[in-house]
Amino acid sequence: MVKRIYIILVLSWFVTYVSFATTYYVSATGDDSNSGTSSKRPWKTLGKVNSLSPLPGDRILFKRGDVWIGTVKVNSSGTENKPIVFGAYGSGEKPVISGLVPLSQWECAGDGIYKSGVLCNKEVNLLVINDRSHYVGRYPNDGYIKYEKVDSLNSLYAPKLTSDFDWNGSEMVLKNNNWTISRNQIINHSNSRIDYMAGTHYIPRLGDDYGFFIQRSIHTLDRFGEWYYDGSHMFVFFGTNEPYDYHVQTSSVDTLMNINNQHNIVIENLLFRGSDKLSVFCRKSDNFIIRSCDIELSGTDAIRLQESCRNAIIQDNKIIQTNGLAIEVGRTENVKIIGNVINNTGLNPGMGRPGSGYQAISLFSKNAEVSENVIDSAGYNGISFYIDYTGSSVKNNLIKHTNQLITDGSAIYMWEVNSQIISDNSGIDITNNIILNCGSNGIYSDGYVNNVRMKSNTIAFGAKGIHMNQPRYNIIEDNILYKNSNRAISMQNLAEAQILINASKNTIRENLFVGNSNTGDKIFQLADGKSDSILSFGESESNLIFIPSPDYIGVEYSIKDHSNLPLRESLTIHEWKDKHEFDRHSKTVVYEADDLFFEYNASNKKKRIQLPFPMFDVEGKSYKNTITIEPYTSVVLLKNKMKAYDNHNIK
Repeated sequence: MVKRIYIILVLSWFVTYVSFATTYYVSATGDDSNSGTSSKRPWKTLGKVNSLSPLPGDRILFKRGDVWIGTVKVNSSGTENKPIVFGAYGSGEKPVISGLVPLSQWECAGDGIYKSGVLCNKEVNLLVINDRSHYVGRYPNDGYIKYEKVDSLNSLYAPKLTSDFDWNGSEMVLKNNNWTISRNQIINHSNSRIDYMAGTHYIPRLGDDYGFFIQRSIHTLDRFGEWYYDGSHMFVFFGTNEPYDYHVQTSSVDTLMNINNQHNIVIENLLFRGSDKLSVFCRKSDNFIIRSCDIELSGTDAIRLQESCRNAIIQDNKIIQTNGLAIEVGRTENVKIIGNVINNTGLNPGMGRPGSGYQAISLFSKNAEVSENVIDSAGYNGISFYIDYTGSSVKNNLIKHTNQLITDGSAIYMWEVNSQIISDNSGIDITNNIILNCGSNGIYSDGYVNNVRMKSNTIAFGAKGIHMNQPRYNIIEDNILYKNSNRAISMQNLAEAQILINASKNTIRENLFVGNSNTGDKIFQLADGKSDSILSFGESESNLIFIPSPDYIGVEYSIKDHSNLPLRESLTIHEWKDKHEFDRHSKTVVYEADDLFFEYNASNKKKRIQLPFPMFDVEGKSYKNTITIEPYTSVVLLKNKMKAYDNHNIK
């Protein structure tokens, strides 16, 4: 009798659970008058989906191969054990949530320009021709116009700017400094003077590296595919081509997926395409998961998590062709960003947001994990942590070709405004990342960042290796920094810093540095605008240093002398050891140009590679035909067994 009651209770629970977990089906050939609870009687429109307040455990599935234009809104929360799932059913390509509408009814506007009437948002950020995004028109077509005088934050002079066109009401894209590209509306243009509404608080710097161009004006259109939207018509330059020979679309939907203060939501197996601003927006929503989705052609940002989305997981997504940020995470904690492929982010100057725009991943998060992502081509940083990064880790990522537009950054970047020391073991771990061909630093700790552990990373063929401003208690260990064109390691104390803090107690040990043959290349670069000694920076020891010649100038430092005057000195590695007691037990090896062989493994499995000829590793072990590389590591091999140039020990 007891067993029978138990069985009845279990069956009762199961029936109750099933009754509260409903699957809804949506198809482009369905009907909103259907029940929607069967794949044979699906709903049709996003409007019907958005009228639903699903219960915990419910699933809303879109038919594979179908396309919807509009926004999916989430109106209720799931629970931790029974999340609400938005996904796919059937076979074929992922279902598409799109913001793109076709343009037709073209009218010639003269000079190779055609226009089509369309009602979009006030500011359109995307035009697609034959599935390829095209840039908004700009003047000049390439580079920047140099300005020679700055009156204020809102006014500058550019003698080379002609008065052939009236640029009032258009937009000036201004490279203010090395870390900002801002967008500023022009309110008055008279001869060489431009008055504008500043899009950032940074007063433009003077110099050859800075300038501006103008966009969002019909006068900028002179190359195929360039466009301008005036609020009612889209103007596109086709030249001698006919617009009807092309499939032309523009973005008409601000946000494709909107989750606002709803918790325990899962998004999976969907394709988001052509948002005007945001593809997926999540605000104040804990336990949000987006996985196995494709996101392409985002007008501004692809995924934005705002105002505390705790325990979010962004996993195994493919994010391509994003004008602004691929992934942005606001102040929160316990976020995981794992296994995503992020390509071509923020490569169009003037289309991202000022400051933090143009980045692949940007986080304000404690206890975050960023791992096993592949990032290729970004206008600014690859992975950035801002403000509070305690307890976080960045590991096993492959990052290539970052900082193509903005150079004061890095593949992995950290910035902290708080000058207090973080307690031991609560900083951030940066381990086993592969960083290649980046346009600036490989790893950069900025502001008052401290207690960073950089271990077993590979940084190769970039402009710079690891750079640290006012670093304290950082550990740089067992990294390979291979043939970066400017420097391997650099540290500096900023004389203009608001809080005077000296770099101190940093440890550099057991790394492999391979210097380049470029005249500007250095292994170490130290700068201190506040003190007369570099000893406070910390210690550097037990490293292996490859240099192209015995007289290679591998170290440059600048400090204040005893009279508080600048003192700069350039040294060979041998002189560095003798004079400053650094790297006394480090080995220095002179190599020939064709001596070295470099290879990496940016996967989670061991990788066996074929060698062109028998070689030795840096410890003298020989390899005849093949070598196996461990996951997320790299190797440097030599044709001949290594002979140390010196092993200069001073007791």
